[in-house]
Order: sequence, then C-alpha cells, then structure tokens
Amino acid sequence: MAMAAIASMAADYTDSLTVSVNGLVNEQHATVQVTKGDDGLLTFSLNNFIMTTAETSMPIGNIVIDKLQPMVVGNDTLLECSRNIQIAAGDDPSVSWYGPYLQEVPINFVAKLAHGRAYASISIYMATLQQNIDVTFGSGYQIPNSGFESYRKYDGNDGDIYEPLRWHSFANAGGDWASLVKGMAHTFISDDVRPGTKGSKSLSLKATSIIGIVANGTITTGRMNAGSYIATDLSNHAELDVSKTELDGNGNPFYINMEGRPDSLAVWVKFSQGTANADHPYATVSAYITDGTYFQDPQNKKYDNVMALAKDSTIATTGGEWKRIVVPFTYVKDDVDGKYILVTISTNADPGAGSDGDEILIDDFELIYDAELTGVALDGNEVKPQLKGKGAFCVVSYDNDDKGNKVATIKVFSDDLKTQSTHTYNITAAGIHSVVAEGDARKVYNIGGQRVGGMKTGQVYIVREGGKTYKVLK
Repeated sequence: MAMAAIASMAADYTDSLTVSVNGLVNEQHATVQVTKGDDGLLTFSLNNFIMTTAETSMPIGNIVIDKLQPMVVGNDTLLECSRNIQIAAGDDPSVSWYGPYLQEVPINFVAKLAHGRAYASISIYMATLQQNIDVTFGSGYQIPNSGFESYRKYDGNDGDIYEPLRWHSFANAGGDWASLVKGMAHTFISDDVRPGTKGSKSLSLKATSIIGIVANGTITTGRMNAGSYIATDLSNHAELDVSKTELDGNGNPFYINMEGRPDSLAVWVKFSQGTANADHPYATVSAYITDGTYFQDPQNKKYDNVMALAKDSTIATTGGEWKRIVVPFTYVKDDVDGKYILVTISTNADPGAGSDGDEILIDDFELIYDAELTGVALDGNEVKPQLKGKGAFCVVSYDNDDKGNKVATIKVFSDDLKTQSTHTYNITAAGIHSVVAEGDARKVYNIGGQRVGGMKTGQVYIVREGGKTYKVLK
C-alpha cells in the first residue's frame, strides 16, 4: 500500500519534525518528499531544513538521501541506509545555507511508509559544528513537549497560570464547575530538573484547596472535566474523545495521536506531600491507548475501546530526590485499533485524598519501544526470528559465503526506529553453523540458534564473545 502511494513517482508528507541537537529538543513542522526513479529506487528529501534551538536558527539546507532500495515489511515499506551525504544549499538563494560548507556528513537513516503517512529517523553527526543531530519526522510515537520545556500563559485568580503545551490541567477544563477551577493555578514552571537532562525546565504540579476541598494537582494529554464539587464524584476526570472539536488556548486538540505500540513508559518525578497521609500516600501516572471514542480516567464504567494500558498508583514520596519511574504496558485487547493515547499524572492516586501543598515535579516523559532478537528457529533453510517488543519488526536477507554456506542476515528495528541491531547466521544442512552477533559481550546460543542464559551438561552451544565465535560442548 505504501508503494502504491508513490506509484505516481512522488509523494509529499507534512507532519511534525522533532530535532535534538546534543540533547536539546525543538519541535516544528516540515514537509518531506519521497520520489521514485525509473530504476525503482527511492529518494527521500527534507528540503530547506532549518535547525532551530531556543537560542538561534541555523539554515542547513537540503538533505537528500537517494538510491534507497524499498523493503516490504508487513503493510509497511521500509527505507534504510548508513552512508555519507553532501547537504546542498536550500532553495532560497538569499539565505546563507550551512550545508555546502560542511563537506560530507555521516548519517544513519531509516523510514517507514504506510497508510499515507511517513515516519523517519535521521541521525547526523556534523563534525565541523561538533553536533550530534537527531531528526525525527512524523508524530504518533512520543508525546509532544514530553520534556516540559514549552508553556502557554493564562490569566489566573492570583496571577498568571503556566500550562505546558499539549498537556492540560484546570486552566482548560470543561464541565459544570469549570469556571470555579480555571483560575486556580496547579501547574508551574520549575528550573529544578532531573539529573542528566539537557533541558532547563520541568513541570511543578501542585494540589490546592478550593473552598476547603482539596483538588489534586492533575495534568493530562486529554481534557480535565470539573463536573462536581464532590472530589470523589466520577464526573471529575480526565477524558479523551476525538469527536469533540474544541481546541485548547494554543489551538491544539485535547488528544494525542498514537501510531506506535510502546512496551513501557518512563518519567522522572520528585514527589512530596504537604501533609503526610499514611492512608493515601501515593501519586499516580497512567496511560491508555484507545480507538479515540469517549474514554475517561477514573473510569465510570467498563470500557471496551482500550487496546493497552500502563498504570502506577504507588509512586511514593522520593525524599527530595529525582526518581525515574518505568511502567510496562499491558495489551488487553488487540482487536482495538489504538490510535490515541490518554496520559494522566496526579499528586494523589485517590481523588480529593491529598493535602494542600502536595507537589510532584515531572520531567522527560518517554514512551519506550523494545527491539531484541530473543531467538531464531529454523524452518527448512529459512530462519524464523523471535522478537521482544510489541511493535518490533525485522528484515531478513540471504546470501552465500565464500564456502557456499547460506548466510541469513537479520536486521531488527524498534517500532519507533530508534533502536537497530544486525545479526548474521551461517546455515548448513545440520542447522546453524556459526553465529556472528553485534558487540563484544558474551552471548550463548543453543544449536537451534536461540539465545540462552546458561549451559547444561552434555549439550552443544555456540558462543560469541570478543569478536570471535566458537562451539562448546558442556
């Protein structure tokens, strides 16, 4: 289907463009073009690329990657290469483009084309500028503004309210009691950031007391609904419903699209309670991937439109230290076409059970995509890779070595294209003859090519370590 999209020799794709320069992230929009030559090879073009950071904008030029052999993976078309390229000047001759002065730059490139959309990852090292540049084209694999660096200002009862872009708290709430809570600040910009981050801001989320009722500090990628003055009433919730057309104060919808199939989520937090409460001591984070029809958290009924969920309602106080929370996704209903994600973080796992002054600092939210080759089975002379990762996929190719042995090369990719590995197997009539794997760490395989954690007496194993491969009879 993806190849059909470019059968007319050219296809344009417009989507988000996320650029990380030495770890500093900027988000913008761009259009890329995929063209097909008479030889059937494809060219991927990101023209007039301008690298934007918080301090400056740098016109780079046209990034053109040609002679790409399309590979079909399920319903997707995969493009992949590692090579040096020359970045040409952009189309506007009045602009001083940096690209032509950089000589050749090394890139790692991989892209997926499917269902009329393109998703691509380009890693570039510009030695002249001493910059590692990671370019991601396309949305649906991470939450925008997941580093909580960008905010919009709203008028509050006691001053300005700052809410992170693409995330929503009470400043954008709906519901019968929205007018009461909109002016109360729950979200604040903080310069207390997690260890090792390249960003300069985090989000401070605080509980407050409204007419004697504690309102937990809550942030969501959906929309908050303030439906009752009773804190435990389920009409107070975060919700996602793509049929609703309202936009937030920055012109964005109250939902985030989701194309990926993440295996876990991770977020850095620093949590403290204003008044210690042994009965309700925990903050919470949750994520639900749904088909986009109405869903709310906390739930007021059993919903059948959830494909996957990840939830941790036991985030304890962190003693003034930053802590990274990792929560696995559970895929509960594979027949649901999950296209949207609702993430919610709150200062208490129980509605209205916190205290005025509860605070959770939040930084660098991330969706994690596994990609691991856990084993290889043989079906005749064909290899059958076994992968870890809900959305992980692989490409298998065959060749012959100088001894006439059949060689299988397996390239494994994570769903978000950020993780890759290559594994090579020599196949004989007796099975897998030798294994060449990446890295110098010791890896042990059984004679069927499956990686194992240890050896049993009387069994033959293939061991790869230090760049060498050998057989072992235990």
